[in-house]
Amino acid sequence: MATEIYSDLHPNFVKDLQTKDLKKSVNINAVRNSIRNILQTRKMERRMMPEFGASLEQLLFEPIDEVTGKKIGSAMIEELRIWEPRISVTSLDVIADPDFMRYDIVLEYRIESVNINNDVIEFTLQQ
Repeated sequence: MATEIYSDLHPNFVKDLQTKDLKKSVNINAVRNSIRNILQTRKMERRMMPEFGASLEQLLFEPIDEVTGKKIGSAMIEELRIWEPRISVTSLDVIADPDFMRYDIVLEYRIESVNINNDVIEFTLQQ
C-alpha cells in the first residue's frame, strides 16, 4: 500500500464494506476531487464560506469564443491558486466549440509536495 499523504471523503459518499465507514480518496485522487469541487462550486453556494468556488457558470452565457475562453481560463487559474495550494497549474487549454455550445478544457498540473510530475483533468463546460 502506498503512503497516504492526502485524504478526503470519497465524492460519492460510498460506504467501505470492510470498515463500515465512508470510503476515502487518497493522494492524487483526493487532490483531483478537490480541484473538481472548486471548479464546480458557485460562489455563495457554500455555507460559512461564501467566497469559495469558481462560479464558471456565469461565463457560459457570454459568447462562446476565444475571449470568453481566456476569461474562463483566468478564473480557473486564480481560484485554484487561492483554494488549492498543493498544486501548480502547468498547462491549461480552454477550447471554444460554438457549434456544440461548449468549452473543452484540459488542465495539467503538478502536485508540489510529492513526486508527481503532471496529472491531467479533462472536462467540458456547457450550458
